[in-house]
Amino acid sequence: MLLGGGVMSGELSIGPVTVPLADVRAFTTKAFARLSRGRGPFAGCDADALARAVDNAARFILLDRHDCGIGKGGWGKSDRRYMSDLYGRELAEKGPPDSVMTTVAAVRALQRWASLRNGGGEDATATEVFAAVVSGLDEYLDLRWAPHTGWGGTLAPDCELQWSMRPSYRHTSWLLTLWLLVDRYFDRCVPTVRCLLHQYERVDWEREKVATPVAADYALRRALAEDSIGSLIDVKRAEFLKAAYRKRVVAKYDREIRGWWSGKSREWGRQVYTLYVLADLWNAWKDGPPDLTVLTTEALSETVGGRWTSTQAGGLPWSAGRSPDLNVSCLAASALLRKPRLSRQEKQFRNKVIKYVVGQLSGHTPEQLAESGAYSWTLSYFVNDA
Repeated sequence: MLLGGGVMSGELSIGPVTVPLADVRAFTTKAFARLSRGRGPFAGCDADALARAVDNAARFILLDRHDCGIGKGGWGKSDRRYMSDLYGRELAEKGPPDSVMTTVAAVRALQRWASLRNGGGEDATATEVFAAVVSGLDEYLDLRWAPHTGWGGTLAPDCELQWSMRPSYRHTSWLLTLWLLVDRYFDRCVPTVRCLLHQYERVDWEREKVATPVAADYALRRALAEDSIGSLIDVKRAEFLKAAYRKRVVAKYDREIRGWWSGKSREWGRQVYTLYVLADLWNAWKDGPPDLTVLTTEALSETVGGRWTSTQAGGLPWSAGRSPDLNVSCLAASALLRKPRLSRQEKQFRNKVIKYVVGQLSGHTPEQLAESGAYSWTLSYFVNDA
């Protein structure tokens, strides 16, 4: 049974594993009380509310997991709504019933959630939940990764209406991020990195979304930080691609909206894509290049103080002048939590957005979050940065 909102204990069932979860208050003191004190980003948040917010988000993410069909083991039931919102109902219905990107984001968030719950040793069962999650991923991932080439991809019906993998540079990058997160998949890193290094010139970059160079940049930089990987790949080639990815991100920038976008329209796609870029390219604030730093600074400034803010205080809207939206606000909180140095205005805006997100998540059960239109990938970003 999945419980949330005002109820702060219960059980989680994942496959054959059913584990009790301690009362949220049991891990509030060590995991969250220190976050709500001082001058940090969570200052002023009620510790119990913050704990309940993270817990409800994590349980919603678990609800969003597929338990049957070709999507079994992965995440993205809520992505149908996201695809429909951004690209239209027809494309949402044609697309696969799962999302590699959402799966990676969910695993990362649940790893963080388990760490928070067991940070003081009070709730080892959350670690059991995460272990059960990971153990159920093998079949899902094996269908979406080719060990002989390192390619990752999505599943699509072939001419015989059988599901087969369609290679994708973007999805290969997201899978590399997952391999780096989970020990049992770490041996897949080197062939996946080599695939990214060798296949770059074969990608039609003009047709790719900005998410492709962003995902590749994020994954490759994390891979290069691992000594055991760096010694087995062409580091000079990897350094060249790091710069090339960022040039691709710059090329995708739309000066009319001062940000990035994808979907049916600039107005509707700007917030989600701009905030995603700002969150996952957080290293660009520290190590350039100068043209990208200028654009990310401009995009964030426009988001925080320009026409893209909400008509109401608190969270951010999907498009200019609308009411606050939980999904967009989670991404905004994540981007601002990752940025190394914030201006006074950015700090004030970050604190307002966080209070909005915590209020929404702590006040709604996982089931209510599902009904209200939450996406597990956006909530995953917030949980990962809590």
